[in-house]
Amino acid sequence: MKKGDLLIILLLLVAGIVWFIQDSLRSDTEGSLAVIEVEGKRVQTLSMDENGRYKINLPNDKSMEVMVENNEIWVLEETVDCPQKICVRTGKISKPGETIVCLPNKTVIYIEGFANTNVDDISF
Repeated sequence: MKKGDLLIILLLLVAGIVWFIQDSLRSDTEGSLAVIEVEGKRVQTLSMDENGRYKINLPNDKSMEVMVENNEIWVLEETVDCPQKICVRTGKISKPGETIVCLPNKTVIYIEGFANTNVDDISF
């Protein structure tokens, strides 16, 4: 391996690290909304910019609460009665496309908004 090859590899490595750090520090949450669906129906839409504790009414006279703070949303553990508490263990979500799901309570919480990305198109 020549010195020139090593220099090119080093420059590409530094550029990749700088890009990764810049991408992870970028805020995708400005103007985002947290959408809460129960049994497939949208029951509440919350602005991620407004901090607060919100109650979600569930079927069978149950409820759960979520907390929105610093552009993040999460389910409060003391307010759910599902056995595995996967919705609580999911933790905080903040970027468009992230979800919290509680199957026993048929509840889905997801972030809706515009991600600041330079990608022109995504295919699956």
